[in-house]
Amino acid sequence: MQDATGNRQRLLFLVALKLEASALLEQVPFHQEHVAGSTFFRSPAIPFDLLRTGMGAPRDPQKLRAVLKALSPGAVVNIGFCGAVDPKWSPGQPLVINQAQHCLPDGTRLASESLEPLHAWFPGLPWPESTVCTLPEPLTSENLRDRMRALRGNVVVDMECFYLATLVHSMGIPCSAVKVISDFADHHAALIFRLQKAVLKHNLSTAFQTLVAHFNPA
Repeated sequence: MQDATGNRQRLLFLVALKLEASALLEQVPFHQEHVAGSTFFRSPAIPFDLLRTGMGAPRDPQKLRAVLKALSPGAVVNIGFCGAVDPKWSPGQPLVINQAQHCLPDGTRLASESLEPLHAWFPGLPWPESTVCTLPEPLTSENLRDRMRALRGNVVVDMECFYLATLVHSMGIPCSAVKVISDFADHHAALIFRLQKAVLKHNLSTAFQTLVAHFNPA
């Protein structure tokens, strides 16, 4: 994808966790750089950049805005783990997110952001679509999970996507998201992240490899 001057624009991946960042950094060559007072990673082989934003809403939105302005990406993709509220999904399943909703743990929806499709950058992705409900805290209660499913349907949950999409869209930049199911938003979720890091990392790495294989910069 090119800008108005014919220069190829880059794609910026935003991740929350160190584990998510390492899953991507080990798949293609990246080197560390600095911009607007922040550290990010740039691939010299393909037009991908990577920035870790931390869990939840950005702690310093103005700093993130400065990075986005300096990098001026063609699009932003939030990629990382999510919890499923419906057992029909399998752990490790990648999903293309078509909408990010700002929700409370009881399933109440406060706002929503429609996300841009990924096919312009990654045509032919074989993944289903879903909606993500972004929560202010991890969902680790079966009762709240079931209420979420009753109110919101077959969604997944995370802690970042809505906030990032809102900020990115406010700057006129397209925002997409890919989420990989890590758990089922129950009391086992924290244990999974403690004991199955290698499995989680492998699942996200595999999803990123699929993105790389489908990448079309035209």
